[in-house]
Amino acid sequence: MLRVTVEDSEKWLAKIRTAVKEGKDSSGRSIDTWELDSDGNFRHTGQKRQWISRFKIEPLTFPGEICFLYKHAEEADKPGTFAISQGRFLELLIRHFSCRRIDFVDKRTKGTG
Repeated sequence: MLRVTVEDSEKWLAKIRTAVKEGKDSSGRSIDTWELDSDGNFRHTGQKRQWISRFKIEPLTFPGEICFLYKHAEEADKPGTFAISQGRFLELLIRHFSCRRIDFVDKRTKGTG
């Protein structure tokens, strides 16, 4: 789980979702390896779309923070998939949204997803 500390969590999440939908951040930098599914969860597409069905990142908002939960397909429950998901999403948050206060907690449990 990635937890981002922000002032207005709903506003920040809307900003991130809008940028992913539009394929670029507010500075015009391309965001081309992430998509939103019909539930508003983030899916990493990668250049070859190899990750699209393996995991999703589900956002939950609370006052002052957004938690991004890792959800995986049963067959994708591997440390490498988890590492890719967290690393790529962390890159998205830092590179495109200048998030400065991010905590990482490994909340995986067998059968989650």
